[in-house]
Amino acid sequence: MATAATKVASTLRSSSIWNMRNGFALLLYVAVAIWGIVQYVAAGNGIVLLCYNIIVASIATTWFALDASGRHRFIPDIVYYLVFIAWPVALPIYLIYVLGWRGLGWTLLHTFGLLVAYSIGFYAAFMVLSALGVTSEVASS
Repeated sequence: MATAATKVASTLRSSSIWNMRNGFALLLYVAVAIWGIVQYVAAGNGIVLLCYNIIVASIATTWFALDASGRHRFIPDIVYYLVFIAWPVALPIYLIYVLGWRGLGWTLLHTFGLLVAYSIGFYAAFMVLSALGVTSEVASS
């Protein structure tokens, strides 16, 4: 039988996990907006793009781990590696698996939101660099 203190500790743990999960979701949107800037500014630099892709994949995988923990879902360790490697495909599958039809709606909403965040970053970099008269490697290719 759980005592009142155990229930309170469980609720606090759960709410702190949800707060961290929401923070990583927001961080993912910010990182994708910065990703748009990086894609425009460093289009020909493969090392920079690879490093930034690793950062975005790490943020997405951490969000996945926190969400699964907050929902008290057991996820085998290999799945975390798969999510890291293929997060744009794995996260929608996870959302649809966990939430059913609502997961499809959340997937569409987040897909649209991430595309908008990426576009804002990319076109903001384009506008600023164009106003400064700087050409990017994207424009020259």
